[in-house]
Amino acid sequence: MKKAYTLVELLIVISIIALLSLVAFASLNQARLQARDAKRWGDLYQVRTAIETFKSDYEHYPPVEDSTPDGWQKLKAVLSGEDRTLNPRGIVYLRNLPYDPVNQNQFVYTYLYDPRIDKYEIHFYTEHPQPVEHILGPDYQTQRDFFFA
Repeated sequence: MKKAYTLVELLIVISIIALLSLVAFASLNQARLQARDAKRWGDLYQVRTAIETFKSDYEHYPPVEDSTPDGWQKLKAVLSGEDRTLNPRGIVYLRNLPYDPVNQNQFVYTYLYDPRIDKYEIHFYTEHPQPVEHILGPDYQTQRDFFFA
């Protein structure tokens, strides 16, 4: 006599596999968010080091006064030595300026410079556990909590 699995047994096994897959997928998604946030922090500390090195050479921070994402492009031109008006020696501080891993909506990097007090801020968002705006400056970092729908 040949023994076969019943329909109920097969449905139970399929539902257990589906449940385990769902748990694994949720964990993988959280790991992706945390990995992107770690990349953001690492990239922006590297940018901050390049900006501080620029200041040690020129005695002021890169004077890019455009707070839009285009300002990030202008900062790239200064730090990579392409913009000879703001970096007359053409020193390469950072060849390629990083971009946010998502790079859309609020997930972009912005550089703000205030020439009156010679200070800058880098604004960016992290994703985990919810979107939070971070502000990284020459000698500080802070955050503002925002919840997006």
